[in-house]
Amino acid sequence: MVKELQDKAAELERKKEQGTVSPKDYQTQAAKLQEEEAAIGKYEQEVYEKMAKNAKCSISLSSNG
Repeated sequence: MVKELQDKAAELERKKEQGTVSPKDYQTQAAKLQEEEAAIGKYEQEVYEKMAKNAKCSISLSSNG
């Protein structure tokens, strides 16, 4: 996911530098990429929270043995 986002951002920058994307399209596409980045960040946070919760459960279960 992150690699794909980085590739999209790099491609958009190339298009901007080459002048093959209008300023309005650039802004629109950049905004979409920022939304994707935020969604990935949110997903990452959720995964870390679940991992932390599972780690606490594992520790609790193993200490009861």
